[in-house]
Amino acid sequence: MLMAKKQYSAFFLIPFGLWVLYRQIFSSRYVSLVPDADAYFALFNYSLFLLCLKLVHLVSLNVCRFLWFCCILFIYKINKETWIDLLVIATFAISTLVTKQNGFLINFCLVFILCKYIEFKKLLVAFFWLSFISLIVIYLGDLFDLYPDLNIDLFREDGKERHLMGFGFPTLLPNYFYHFVLCYFIVRGTKIGCVELLCIVGLNYYLFYMTDTRAVYYLINLLCFLLFINKWWKIDYHSKWGIGFLFKFGTLFGYIICFLVAVYLQCTFNPEIDWMLNIDKALSGRLWLGNHGFHEYGIHLFGANVEYVGFADVTEGKGYFYIDSAFQQLLINYGVIPSLLLAIGFTKLAYLVIQKNNVVFGLVLIFLMLHSLTDPQLINPTYNPIFFALAYLWSKKSKARLFQELR
Repeated sequence: MLMAKKQYSAFFLIPFGLWVLYRQIFSSRYVSLVPDADAYFALFNYSLFLLCLKLVHLVSLNVCRFLWFCCILFIYKINKETWIDLLVIATFAISTLVTKQNGFLINFCLVFILCKYIEFKKLLVAFFWLSFISLIVIYLGDLFDLYPDLNIDLFREDGKERHLMGFGFPTLLPNYFYHFVLCYFIVRGTKIGCVELLCIVGLNYYLFYMTDTRAVYYLINLLCFLLFINKWWKIDYHSKWGIGFLFKFGTLFGYIICFLVAVYLQCTFNPEIDWMLNIDKALSGRLWLGNHGFHEYGIHLFGANVEYVGFADVTEGKGYFYIDSAFQQLLINYGVIPSLLLAIGFTKLAYLVIQKNNVVFGLVLIFLMLHSLTDPQLINPTYNPIFFALAYLWSKKSKARLFQELR
């Protein structure tokens, strides 16, 4: 007998919530407070809340997997759509073994094959509130100066100071905020009000002032402006010309266009060409880094084991290296086959969004792709749960759950 709908939602969302909290909090500078069990117990008197977080760290992954396996046992059905799940798991399993990122694979695949049995809106709402809690906790740690200093340069060339705000690099919190806002827009849809947009713009400015993260700042402001315009001058995907047609084209082909632009600029980058050099300077050296990754590791069917070097790990013999573009990172890290599957998935998702004439969802997809030109969070569910919408595309029932209560 299949598990009741409410029971399944709980069995899925509880481990999903633990997983989100675990990955977000332990990707922050909180880990510097509890490097081992002894340090953790020493901190017990310092903060009871840190104890709770450490317990999440110790048990969350095993609890998540146990509850998700219960979901598989009671609700997962073998049917004609099962081959999609098997294809996704097999593809990312091969890529993960090649890239040696084994710890991420099990939970990723479990969420991907199970999330389609609940409404997508519930998934986003759960992510929204859990992210809100974890980001507040992380920022409060920074506000009360709980974290030890990091030996990294936090100043731009023009002297502008950038603040970490609880993370290991200034751009991380704004990027969490960016995807947090995108999820909020999908959930609220056409109900989004002017006051909400103004509050988001205000928070966006504060993060820009503190971290000088430019891409997130400009993209959020532009998206808020378009949503404000859409409240008074409705964009219609069913239009055969005009602004509706342009946005329909951008929504449908956004992934492919951005992928080709990102890969072309980074693989063919030549610092002796003035316009390429100017773009590279504007993007803080991202084109050079992507080009270096291309020449160092090449492009393979299932990726390569890429060794990244963060600012905290820089030494005299080892310079900073990280591919920021999600498209270039996906192609080099995971390979041609996963890149092709994601292109098909996101294009099909965009097609369904256009069919539903869900303009807010479509704008979110466009801005998700624009952001992925310069930042790597596209398939990282810690930041971007919108990625799991791809799991809903392959049956009528799951498609209905994808758009249920979304307007």
